[in-house]
Amino acid sequence: MVETMWGMDRTPAESKQLFTLKVQLLMSLERMGDAEAGKQASEFLTKTSEGSDPELASQARKMMFSIRIGKIRSMAPAEQQAAIDEIKGEIMEGEPTVSSADLASQLASSLSYMLKPEDAAKEIGDLADHFKDSGDSEVEKAAASLIGMARRFNLPGNPIELTGTTLDGKDLNFPAAFKGKTVVVDFWATWCGPCIAEFPNMKKLYKAYHPHGFEIVGISLDDTKPVVEKFVEEREIPWTIVWNDKGGDRGWSDVNSVRYGITGIPTMIFVGKDGNVESITARGHQLDKLLAEAYPDVKLEDEKPEAKAEGAGE
Repeated sequence: MVETMWGMDRTPAESKQLFTLKVQLLMSLERMGDAEAGKQASEFLTKTSEGSDPELASQARKMMFSIRIGKIRSMAPAEQQAAIDEIKGEIMEGEPTVSSADLASQLASSLSYMLKPEDAAKEIGDLADHFKDSGDSEVEKAAASLIGMARRFNLPGNPIELTGTTLDGKDLNFPAAFKGKTVVVDFWATWCGPCIAEFPNMKKLYKAYHPHGFEIVGISLDDTKPVVEKFVEEREIPWTIVWNDKGGDRGWSDVNSVRYGITGIPTMIFVGKDGNVESITARGHQLDKLLAEAYPDVKLEDEKPEAKAEGAGE
């Protein structure tokens, strides 16, 4: 049906929609094992990128780049760095534009899954340098986000800086009020399904470890405070929640979100008892593991003590 519609007369807006739909359909078929569909997608994108419609050609080139970035994660480690260097080089050889900055952000996000944090920070820092003095406010905004991401990837082994106001109007007073404790810094929002999906496990861990010095600081990226207050009350969230609106810096513009280049949530950062960050990916089982290591003598309610060996003394 998409092929039939592609051959029909259509408006520029309809062309863009059909273009995206066709590529997404072919890529979905490829992910389900249809190699021929992947080949068709590649040929279609190449042909469109060389076509007479400048908007579709630009969209095709951007999508081809995105697909290349997405495929890096499935490569063998030895091949990944070469692919990263190639794509990074192409970005940095071109003019710093909003479109290329968007591709740089996509690459930067992928690096977090493939490289050690310090290595990812260096690569992202190089990309940020390419865009930061472009003279275009939108491009420089993207550069600021990349700089923030590099700052976040450099956090392990270093303290994290947080500022803000809690829901009850008090200053967060971080890190002074949390000295000697383990802390999870959770960037989240009430509209974020994956964020909320983490809460049952977080509640379980908070109940077990909070009496021993474990804290959670949830930094809400919601746009309005009443929504957060209602959510926290209805869901009975027991930990500290921060919502900032000074100078209009709310939502994704939250000062902490900008400082650390938060582009996806939940983002959960684990701070050790010494005040230094131990993990910037402290979700799910990773958080369980970090807390078990920090508090080896604490047993969760569903954990049973090891049975004594048969014949062992009382």
